Amino acid sequence: MGTNYGWVCLSALILLALLLVPGLWWNARVGAPRRLPSAFVPLPGLLALAATGLLLWVLHPANHLLVALLYGGATVALALDLARLWWRRGTARASLGDQGPGVFVLWGAMIAMAMAVGLNPLPIAQETHAETVIPARMVASPPDHIIPYITAAYMFHGKDGIERSKDYFGEWSVASRGPLIPLATNTLLYVFGSTTQDTPNLERKPWPGTADGAYLARLLGWIANGMVVLGAGHLLLVLGIRPASRPWMLGCLWVALAPSMLINTVFLWPKVLAGFFILLSFASLIQQRWILAAGCGVLAWLSHPVGLLFLPPLGLVAIWTAFAAAKSTREGGIAAVRAVLVFTVSAAVLMVPWLAYKTWLGAHDLFMDYLLGDGRGTAPALSVWAWLGTRWDNFWLTLSPAAYYYSGHMRVWTDGPVSDALRWTVQYAKTLPGGLGLFLFAPAYIAMARPGADPRLRQLLTVTVTTFALMLLVWGYSRDGLGRNSLEPLVPLVIVLCAAQAKAGPVWLIGLAGIYLEGRWVEFTGFVLEKSFSWQNVPLDAWVCWSISSLVGLALLGLGWTVLARDCDLARRLGPAPA
Repeated sequence: MGTNYGWVCLSALILLALLLVPGLWWNARVGAPRRLPSAFVPLPGLLALAATGLLLWVLHPANHLLVALLYGGATVALALDLARLWWRRGTARASLGDQGPGVFVLWGAMIAMAMAVGLNPLPIAQETHAETVIPARMVASPPDHIIPYITAAYMFHGKDGIERSKDYFGEWSVASRGPLIPLATNTLLYVFGSTTQDTPNLERKPWPGTADGAYLARLLGWIANGMVVLGAGHLLLVLGIRPASRPWMLGCLWVALAPSMLINTVFLWPKVLAGFFILLSFASLIQQRWILAAGCGVLAWLSHPVGLLFLPPLGLVAIWTAFAAAKSTREGGIAAVRAVLVFTVSAAVLMVPWLAYKTWLGAHDLFMDYLLGDGRGTAPALSVWAWLGTRWDNFWLTLSPAAYYYSGHMRVWTDGPVSDALRWTVQYAKTLPGGLGLFLFAPAYIAMARPGADPRLRQLLTVTVTTFALMLLVWGYSRDGLGRNSLEPLVPLVIVLCAAQAKAGPVWLIGLAGIYLEGRWVEFTGFVLEKSFSWQNVPLDAWVCWSISSLVGLALLGLGWTVLARDCDLARRLGPAPA
């Protein structure tokens, strides 16, 4: 089996350029008031990829080379002008936005760790599509990771949503999940000259980059999901916490190292990307930028249907924020109503095109069946008590540390029994304490119980709790917790809520070190406890991947030490604290 890691790494750099160049160019061109915040810098590139993918889906041009030349040429032209602006105006740092270069380093670290796990040639225990070009990279995984690529391939071949739908999606449809990442991937298939078959061939040859373009879907998924750290830093900044300060660094490092973020960045469903847009939407509501907040909320839904559950709570915050700002005057009340209408109408207008397409398809939305389920697949509940009992089980298993491990769930998966050690690993993807990190879930829970007097943190808690309740209603049908169903976008909200209240102290250094080790457990047990694993047969590229993921995380811990240890006794013994 041949390998081409160099080409895949080069492709990742090209993809990053496609995402970043438009936003960086805009920030280098315009003055300070109109510059994009750091978290928004990749969005023009991502939306341009998606919009082009939509156009290519509709037109389905035969000349792929012309598409590649036009799109690539436009990007190169922007990049050359960007270089000129950086050289003549000295705007390189300013074009990175309000958080500066540090947050992009953290984003790069998340991408590097995800690539190291994703490109490791060894199989993971009971992952779906193991030994193919697009393995799941999650212990005892569902098959959802392949959906963005299969959807992009469907679009790449110009199918209308009805043609050969069952061959690609079974009982689902092309519109069952969000279109944002598949549309962007469709553009990449054209730009990189992929020869994706109808339907795709997933044979692993060579590894990890193949002519069918599956590696492009993987790279885009890892890069886009990793953007959640940009969103966390942005929300902390809007909450009044300056970049590189202790609370900001704690929140961003926690997001970068949290076990659930590693798992769900590598696994290709765009639920973490939905969380990124939720962070931006909430920050925009605080700033009373109603249209932008609605747009980011809708982009969360267009990333993954789980984003829809956040829109009603965000609407509540819009009402809260608008009326709080309006005081008690009649004119203020009218302005508040107008603001809420702007948010609601903007969200509705932006949702209409995709909703209209879903209606035209006429396919049954299986997500609607979740509302009535009681743990027996998507079958309607046998009784009200069965329905309530399933939701209670989900509530308890999701919030309790180690309760999932002692439950009867996930003892057998598609390929046989799941060992106790692997069930502990699965817990990190299944529960909120595991997702946050067992070393730091306690302060996060305390922060939720005591959000303080800041109304913005109370609003953030409202979004978190209200959305969790909606998740219990909709995704609570499965009886084995909300993790790997809908919990993923909620984790960064809880982290920001806690970090915004954090005070300096050694507990955070210990906690971050602990969740780093938890992340190592999640990664290494997945490989080492796979039934065919043998230390004697570990290839060199697997050792390199393990080293990269571990050393990058260790470097992040070192970065955390320089910032978070300033007020610790140990740091004072080592030398004077920086100014």
